[in-house]
Amino acid sequence: MIKQRIRLIILALTVIFVFSWDTPLLAKPVLETPQAEEQEVITSNTFVKIVEKAQKFVVTIFVTKEGDFGEKKYGIGSGIVEDEEGYILTNNHVIEGAREITVIFDSETQKAQVIGSDPGTDLALLKIELKDKLIPAPFGDSDKIKVGQWVVAIGSPLGLRFTVTHGIISAMGRELSIHPLLELIQTNAAINPGNSGGPLLNLKGEVIGINVAIAKEGQNIGFAIPINTAKEVVSILKTKGKITRGWIGIGYIDTSGIPQAKIELFKKRFELEKMPERKGILIVGIVEGSPAEIAGIKKGDIVLELDGKKIENSKTFQQMIHNTEPGTVIKIKIFRYGEILEFEVKIEERKN
Repeated sequence: MIKQRIRLIILALTVIFVFSWDTPLLAKPVLETPQAEEQEVITSNTFVKIVEKAQKFVVTIFVTKEGDFGEKKYGIGSGIVEDEEGYILTNNHVIEGAREITVIFDSETQKAQVIGSDPGTDLALLKIELKDKLIPAPFGDSDKIKVGQWVVAIGSPLGLRFTVTHGIISAMGRELSIHPLLELIQTNAAINPGNSGGPLLNLKGEVIGINVAIAKEGQNIGFAIPINTAKEVVSILKTKGKITRGWIGIGYIDTSGIPQAKIELFKKRFELEKMPERKGILIVGIVEGSPAEIAGIKKGDIVLELDGKKIENSKTFQQMIHNTEPGTVIKIKIFRYGEILEFEVKIEERKN
């Protein structure tokens, strides 16, 4: 009887040992979980903490301008402390034409001078003199923004200093006729006149945009300049005081933008069926005396390449011309009535 029990115990131990030795079917499964994405967790103090930090670097900008009949006009906007030495970033339209600029902090005011401005991106850099160093705004990375992300807007709408609103990123890459050089951030965080130049912040309290415009015919449709664009502009304004852009003096549209009703007419007139690729831009106008006209380029030409680089669309073309130093000679390859031609054009500085 005892021997039988011993045999049963040995048999049981053997079974347990065998099935537990490197047996994947009975082993605890190892689940491969993808790396967790960074999530925005909102608590009751999330926005409170953002606002507390922002109080140190968000300012109100009060301007005096020359009005009609010699009377004074007043304007108000917002700005952010860009540097501890007293540099203030705001919109160009806030300070454009100002006779006097005053930067208002919580406890004091200070006169400011314009270090540089860029109407093209609607940005301006001011400088104030203070005894103590300022606390600059932390800048984020606008290339990492995602639609649906929570944001906070702070500024002085209608003169109501340090007003805080919140919302989400509604869209990216928006283009407005009043800001043709920019791809803007769209947000539904409430923005009103006076918010211009103030920050759009993420939940870390980082500035990801500079509030610049609203859609007056809508509600809570606001726009901000991506902070990465502002970073590039500020670095140039600090050293040069202005942004220099190239210009050749043409009006153009994407070939894909030709109205459907006129496609056949354009094909016949410009022999588009002979084009190597249906890409590039169609020149619809040329400024008299411009670099393009002097070089021999004509209305109806289709630009295919700039210095050997293919032109995918009008945005690509615009960026390449604007980013070329004035005085530079570039080669432009065009399609004209079934022929491929190449011209040399000397870039001039864009005046307006």
